[in-house]
Amino acid sequence: MNSELFPRLRSRYKDGYIVALAIVSVGTAVKVIGVLAWLSIIAVSFVLTVDSGRGGVGFFLGLVVGGIVAALFFVIGTLVAAQGQILRASLDSAVNNSPHISNEEKAEIMFLSSAPSGENISTPNAETNLKRLFWGGAGEEDDKSNSKKRDWGDDVN
Repeated sequence: MNSELFPRLRSRYKDGYIVALAIVSVGTAVKVIGVLAWLSIIAVSFVLTVDSGRGGVGFFLGLVVGGIVAALFFVIGTLVAAQGQILRASLDSAVNNSPHISNEEKAEIMFLSSAPSGENISTPNAETNLKRLFWGGAGEEDDKSNSKKRDWGDDVN
């Protein structure tokens, strides 16, 4: 492969993976906000019910309204996160089908094998992947003792 083309392609795909991760994170945040709104509505309805002395009807109404709000936020958050996952799948497909990238480079871009600096990649997580995206490898704060090489052939069985 052309040595000056790969860094540009890697940079483009890394930017895309950052956007995909951000979209998934926004979707997760929307779901969390929905749960917090539900808990807030329940708390307010409980306080108002206790203060008014009218029994559990107001609290039950708060549970129902809070549940509807939480369900709406959860659905919207799931749809937003799904868009991020679709973008990631699209990027994976584009990287995998690129004739300009070798198999090793494809695995590096998609975080499936050893990073350029040669350290092993443990089970992927968002924080480690963001460090790799921004710093081009594991940061000093990564715990390399817990890092293990993944045998992707075991997943087929």
